[in-house]
Amino acid sequence: TVADLWDAIRNAFAAFKPDECRNYLAAAGYDAYDPT
Repeated sequence: TVADLWDAIRNAFAAFKPDECRNYLAAAGYDAYDPT
């Protein structure tokens, strides 16, 4: 269901620390510090 999907997304975000997310984005070629 849609509610289950949102719960899964929420849990995924909670599983990673901000620094970890920045590292993943940087490794994928994104500038993790540029909000544009």
